[in-house]
Amino acid sequence: QDPVFDVNLVRRLMISAVGIYLALRRELKARDIRLMYVFNGRYATHRAVLRACQAEDVECLVHDRGFDKDHYHLYRNQMMHEIAPRVQEIREYWDAAEPNRREQIAAQFFNNRRAGLIPNWKSYTKEQQKALLPAGWNPDGRNVAIYVSSEDEFVAIGPDWKNDLYPEGQAAAIRKIAQDMVRLDPAVHLWVRVHPNLKGVDNPFTRDMANISGVNVTIIPADSPVDTYALLDACEKVVTFGSTMGIEAVFWGKPSVLLGKSFYRLRNACTVPVSHAEAVQAICSVLPRPDSLGALQYGHYQGSFGTPYSVYHAQDPFEGEYRGLLLGREFFKATRMPVKKPSPWWQRWWLWRAKWALTHQVWWP
Repeated sequence: QDPVFDVNLVRRLMISAVGIYLALRRELKARDIRLMYVFNGRYATHRAVLRACQAEDVECLVHDRGFDKDHYHLYRNQMMHEIAPRVQEIREYWDAAEPNRREQIAAQFFNNRRAGLIPNWKSYTKEQQKALLPAGWNPDGRNVAIYVSSEDEFVAIGPDWKNDLYPEGQAAAIRKIAQDMVRLDPAVHLWVRVHPNLKGVDNPFTRDMANISGVNVTIIPADSPVDTYALLDACEKVVTFGSTMGIEAVFWGKPSVLLGKSFYRLRNACTVPVSHAEAVQAICSVLPRPDSLGALQYGHYQGSFGTPYSVYHAQDPFEGEYRGLLLGREFFKATRMPVKKPSPWWQRWWLWRAKWALTHQVWWP
């Protein structure tokens, strides 16, 4: 949602994050703590733990899912979303793997995604209608598919994912590209596939995407049953701002133009324009079949990274058993303490007290 309309939530998150950061730095100084573990590192309160450890030079291992439900992965003193370390790790995994096996693992990863089988998360394409193309599709035309990502994920990570080519956002970029394409090559048509994970989401970005119009552009909404992979197979080329579809296209032999940041940006697999003019030119040009090596390296990593659990037994990406105890939705629901909603005056008092404490860098028991 728009932070302007959720100002109280944002305020509480900021207070909590700063409070955790200051309190943990105090504890790290007072105690002989040499190693910390934290989950994911992207959420406000979790990021505070990582930053406090970095500030006090204490090793912090960020843990998250591995390539499937039976594996986890640790990131040393960094978030899993940092691009340069992940690119290096992709290379290391590829170089260390058995040559005959690594391509099989990569192919299985891409085939699983096409089939809607996501071993470590949920699939967003399972409910789509197989082989369905959007209304008005012209098989004899020059059709270019743009796969849009949810922008809130980029913003939450930090400047590492800032789009230097189109800092105004994907919607504005698509409008600008469509306008200039009319002059350069009016025969090219953009089919913009909004990511299915934005189904039911109402925020400035989704509203902005819905308002895109033009003679050479068609928006495919997040809840549309149009088959993502049928669109991939039928189009001339793919354009993304970082979506996994950009590298999936390369694996399936489709030219791919990358207009943003991604873990596969440095894999020499996609066409990566450095200016808006180059982007429009690449979209309107007939591009050669891409080299598949970068896609294979990326797919091998995504299909094999992580360490297997030794005690925990996962049932799915969200639930599992640990030493006979079932951990999952029902467990956490049962253990959650009922919290009485604070009255407005008490909430204001708590926020004032927290602000005062954080300003003076002290913490109360």
